[in-house]
Amino acid sequence: MTSEKYTIPITMLGPTGVGKTSLLAAMYRKFAHTTGTTDLDLTPEGTTPAKLQEASAQLARLSRQVIVTEGVRATGMNDVQQFHFGVGRKNKTPRFTLRFTDYSGELLLETGGALLQRVSDQLDVSPVIVLAIDAPALMYADGAYHEEVNLPEQMYEIVKRILQRDDRHRLLILVPLKSELYLETPEGTRALIDRVHDGYKSLLAHLSHPEVQPRIGTVVVPVQTTGTIRFSSVQDTPEGPAFRYVSRALNARINPVDAEQPLRFGLRFAINVYRRERRGAFRKMFDWLKRTDPALVKALDEFSSVPPTSPGIQVLQSHPHLTNDDRSRR
Repeated sequence: MTSEKYTIPITMLGPTGVGKTSLLAAMYRKFAHTTGTTDLDLTPEGTTPAKLQEASAQLARLSRQVIVTEGVRATGMNDVQQFHFGVGRKNKTPRFTLRFTDYSGELLLETGGALLQRVSDQLDVSPVIVLAIDAPALMYADGAYHEEVNLPEQMYEIVKRILQRDDRHRLLILVPLKSELYLETPEGTRALIDRVHDGYKSLLAHLSHPEVQPRIGTVVVPVQTTGTIRFSSVQDTPEGPAFRYVSRALNARINPVDAEQPLRFGLRFAINVYRRERRGAFRKMFDWLKRTDPALVKALDEFSSVPPTSPGIQVLQSHPHLTNDDRSRR
């Protein structure tokens, strides 16, 4: 396993059950199919392989069904989950680690901010925040279930607290998950993006404030988590809304779409943060990498610089760290 001091931390936010673990499983699955000839590899470390395997198996099983009324088993509301990926060249020892930490929004708010204070060190150094969104809850009946499922105002308060702690540059990636139905047509794609703007207007307005905007980049990346399961309907139950999905075919094979794009954006931004701004152990390691393993630096730039082709992926608020052109540095 790579040394903990050479770690890029990425914060994952979102209410329990919206699909954060499923996103990571789909991301890892897509990574192997999208690197092509790029000499770059991700290696799940520690307990991450077992957790990803469980989530992937559940997604594959759900994809084989015609009618789906369940999802991947959610992380508990009182859990803080970590997923580690070693990053290096193919068939080489990983040189550093990507650490995705899943903070349940309900947990951070239930404790009145006490947990947020305890984990402040990790939150403070994280240059990338991934906000997972349940797309069917956002879209159905003009967002009738959005407040209940996605907790947008609570997510806004958490992000605001993180940004208030310092003036570091950060990237927020909004990821509408389970977006298969809405990305089938240009009209559906536009409607999804419009709903993101409307459903998170308080958060986006805060990020565009003149005191905040210069240091925050914002991207929306809709993801088809399975590529096969489409939202169908929702039923109210005593336990809350039950969402129903229909697979495109019996025994369909899971085929996520754009699940690797949050990784491309996050790596590009994070690498540029350390490359251009910060000091400390990682900056020293990065400078050393440039001298001793320029092929890995090249591979990172190649993978993270591939432009997205899906029309739903949009940069809502640009930032110099979203480009690998060093002439754009601040």
